[in-house]
Amino acid sequence: MRKMTRCKHTGWLRVATKDHAYIVEGSDRAQRLLDSLPRPDSQYPSTLVLIGNATKRVAMQRLGVDVTRPNTTRGHGEIHLSVASVGASGARPTLIADADLPPHKRLGRPRKSTLCHELVARPLSISHGETSPCTTLKSGDHVYNRMLLPFADAICFFADDIGGVEVVAQRLASWLDLGTSSTSSVRPWLVVVTNGGEENSTRSQLLQAVRKRTDTHLSERFHGVRIISLADTTPKSLRRHLRYLRWDILSNELSYMTETKRVERVFASCLFSATHLAGLLRHAAEHVGDAGAPPLDFLAVSRLDNPAAADLQEHLARFLTHCDSVDNLKRFAVPVIASSFILDQYPPGMHLFDPRDVFQMFYKDVCHNVCGTAVLAHEGSTDFVLPSQFAKMIEAQMARIFRQLTTGQTSASLHRQLVVAFAENWDRLRSDSTCYHCLRRAPQVFPACGHGQCMNCVKVFGVASAADPWLIEVDECILCGKNVNMQIRVKPDTASVRVLCIDGGGTRGKYPLKVLKQLEDDIGLPGHPVQQNFDVVFGTSSGAISAGALCINGWTVDECIARFESLSNEAFTPRGVPSIPIIGSLIRLMMRVPFFATVVRTAALLLFDSRYPSQHIEQALRDMFGSDRSIADYSAADTMGAMVGMTVATVRDASACIFTSYNGVGQRAGDRGSFPVSVGAIRCREPMLTGCLDYELLKTTANGGRVALWEIIRCATAAPYYFTPWSVNGLGTFQDGGLVANNPSSIALQEVAALFPEAPHPSLLASLGTGSSASASGGGWWDCFLFRLGRAFLNRHKNDWQRVVEQKKVGGSGEFLRFDFEFDGPEPPLDSLSSFDDPEGDEECTFQGLPALRRLKLCARAELFIFELRASQPYLFSDGGYDCCGQIRCRLSTRSESLTELMRQLARSKAYFRVGGHQVPGDFAPYPAASPDGHFRLEVKFRVASLQESLDVCLWETADEGCNISGSPFTVQQLVRSQKLEQCFGTSDHHHRKNSKEAEVGRKQRGPQAQDLLRMGHLSRTASQVGNVSLDHVDLAPHEVAPEVMPSHQYVGDMVELFALGDCSATFETDVRKRSPIGSLGDGMHDLLDMTSEAVDNREGAFDLLQ
Repeated sequence: MRKMTRCKHTGWLRVATKDHAYIVEGSDRAQRLLDSLPRPDSQYPSTLVLIGNATKRVAMQRLGVDVTRPNTTRGHGEIHLSVASVGASGARPTLIADADLPPHKRLGRPRKSTLCHELVARPLSISHGETSPCTTLKSGDHVYNRMLLPFADAICFFADDIGGVEVVAQRLASWLDLGTSSTSSVRPWLVVVTNGGEENSTRSQLLQAVRKRTDTHLSERFHGVRIISLADTTPKSLRRHLRYLRWDILSNELSYMTETKRVERVFASCLFSATHLAGLLRHAAEHVGDAGAPPLDFLAVSRLDNPAAADLQEHLARFLTHCDSVDNLKRFAVPVIASSFILDQYPPGMHLFDPRDVFQMFYKDVCHNVCGTAVLAHEGSTDFVLPSQFAKMIEAQMARIFRQLTTGQTSASLHRQLVVAFAENWDRLRSDSTCYHCLRRAPQVFPACGHGQCMNCVKVFGVASAADPWLIEVDECILCGKNVNMQIRVKPDTASVRVLCIDGGGTRGKYPLKVLKQLEDDIGLPGHPVQQNFDVVFGTSSGAISAGALCINGWTVDECIARFESLSNEAFTPRGVPSIPIIGSLIRLMMRVPFFATVVRTAALLLFDSRYPSQHIEQALRDMFGSDRSIADYSAADTMGAMVGMTVATVRDASACIFTSYNGVGQRAGDRGSFPVSVGAIRCREPMLTGCLDYELLKTTANGGRVALWEIIRCATAAPYYFTPWSVNGLGTFQDGGLVANNPSSIALQEVAALFPEAPHPSLLASLGTGSSASASGGGWWDCFLFRLGRAFLNRHKNDWQRVVEQKKVGGSGEFLRFDFEFDGPEPPLDSLSSFDDPEGDEECTFQGLPALRRLKLCARAELFIFELRASQPYLFSDGGYDCCGQIRCRLSTRSESLTELMRQLARSKAYFRVGGHQVPGDFAPYPAASPDGHFRLEVKFRVASLQESLDVCLWETADEGCNISGSPFTVQQLVRSQKLEQCFGTSDHHHRKNSKEAEVGRKQRGPQAQDLLRMGHLSRTASQVGNVSLDHVDLAPHEVAPEVMPSHQYVGDMVELFALGDCSATFETDVRKRSPIGSLGDGMHDLLDMTSEAVDNREGAFDLLQ
């Protein structure tokens, strides 16, 4: 990800002392070095560890390392990294880690960061339960054990450089006593190079010395031990040539060892690309000082950024409730579950770990637990499945699907193909709690077919619009195959959240709509309705009506104002007089008497529990929102990317509750209730009400069906005295949310934190009030305690906004803006219709917030822009700081009328961006002529002293006022995390990581080693796919390279890597031996062939057992 500079520093890790404690200093040398390879995604390095000094330096030079400094002496725990120049551009570069074991026992002081590498110091804790204090030697041993052994293919000690064989034995014994450093089955070779002595006797001496110091045998940590002597015992006339020969033997031995390890790593699924190796090294370095850290597990590390779902068992249990027979379980459920595991484990960019290891680590326990403690049984059937059987079926199916994955298809395409085959099964399956596309999350978007999708599956299976990269198009449901034609807007990764909250207030609900109308006119972008400037919209009472009309219906503000007036007139229709001829006429006559009219109205209020009959508002809401539409159904809110919430209050205890359009997804603390779900013998707990401090989240389903949107708004507008409460079967009875949260801003802020845990603090919050009367005391009886208590009750919500402002993050840059009206006299009652008849009556109230409205306009326009780091080489450490590169982008669709008009307006006002206080050169006038693809992009380069340094990007439309763009201010570290630039093992949404140096698209999901071999000409291919190859489909092409460049063991390694990727037999040894380019393989090569043949046999046998 980061570009390699031309510096000559090779240091990576170094142990030092600071304040009588040990620390480990680390640089980004490993990341830079591996990123500098031509094709880091498709190059698979071998790793050699060389420990020594003078002799080591000669060996490094002969291996092709450019040793720029004559002194290669290192301190204890100091590791340097290099790449051998030979093979650096090929598929198998060699990474060389060199270290030393100096005779002294001193450690240096901490170093300052150089101008080309930043050093990060981490504390070193290496107690390991020992009572003896840490020493210099122990600290070095700890670093070598944790950082070298898990990755090394061969570890080579130059004994005479470091004090002889006894010193080697001491350090080896110490390493063995430290315990295993990795869970990998691949063990490195151990090589000890001496300048004199007989090899067999030296080997015996070494083994005996190690046994004296530890009970752990070398074979537990090393594949084998090889002693190589460079002694010159021949006559002087031959000594020079034979010494070169001894060096050649050492080089060939190391090459042979790396090749055997490559073969072993292929079969162990741990031959990593340079990209993955860099990520693993980075993780190991970050945790090298943690004494309590478990042994390094490559598979576990690969899933740290995308862990298995914590509630996976509940989702599987819910899915299995639909399996009514063992046959249906085996034919339908098992393949779907196995494919969902493959989808979860292997996004683009993920290393192809063995699916059996994946299942054992992440899914086996879940599969056992989901079957309960005994059996998976089905009502009315005598058949049953044991948990162990169920787990084995899933594992075997994963192995089958994985074999297709190695042929070049993606896990998403394989999953799509599999679930489509079960279209008839999906027709009867629906769930509001589990996304059946992935069996991993709760659904958020519900198309007309009823198969809800989580937002992650929308990104995985949908297609981003070419004109709008944040608009995902979903043409059909992949489960049932029905056309759904959905367009779903997602928030850009680096954007912050914009919130709109609308208070309740009966007929005064027209005032927030008028503010929005004024804001839309001020923003002045055609085709860009005002509600598209907000990501989260919450409303209470009349505010819920406005939120539903604006976002779910997708109406314009003008239409909302007109329909709101019509609904108010219909809802507040007085109760009629009975139509009985004589009695009705008598009542109408008596109603003309004021006293009697008051008595009649009071009696009706007590009798019917409301002033107005419910049927009028109910019919008006049905006409406005439809009779059957649910708040969670696909709507205009999904197209504009708005998440809508509506507040209600329970009749039972007047507690606050919310209904949401996003099905209540999000990360909240605690459960507030559950109901059991049965799966044969399975019982799990289904969340029903999720609590979050002071409100409850209500599910939008009840009694097997979804709650209609009009019913939710009927609950939200059931103001006491005016309308009766409304009962939702299965959920309870609710009333106007204005009783507990007339200003829903506090609830909205908590929902933002639940929905966007990576960006919990909104950058923009606009709160719209419905007006209140001016506070004034009348004196006298007006100030007695009864009236004071009444005023306190009526005005209890006036301080809500102040409490919301206090919730704002200290030092935060978000804009919290409140807009309200103040009436000259008493505030109009909720059912006042006079203002609709007399529009000039609005002049009797004063709008509070005119300056803030201008600020809101500027903020909303600035929020249309986001900033992204460049995906490839986003920053470079240089001269003690970071040079960064990115671009400012606009959310508006390509070549849309709104984008064109925005560019025209910005050019006319001579607007500009400021990044970190510096004006960025840029001209809006040339758009769209200057943008061939129609997208607005402004390249920005800036410099920061640290990745944690805060940086703001502002849009200045006026000379005296600038506004942060969305997500600003930010740090480079935050951007890297938001854009997932360091998630080298893929992302949950299957985002394809961009790499400008990778020439071949999709290489990560194909058999990489085989493809590279074919490309280099070592093997010619006639088969249509690389993943399934047999000996009949592969021709051994004659080699054009010299033997010293392509030794026989590397040639054999090429073949083994190819055959390890598909259905291969182990009958290729004869042909390899016959066609060996060198002619004589030697004993070592025959051992290699025997080992690989056995490995292939074992691999095929394992797959046969699974099937």
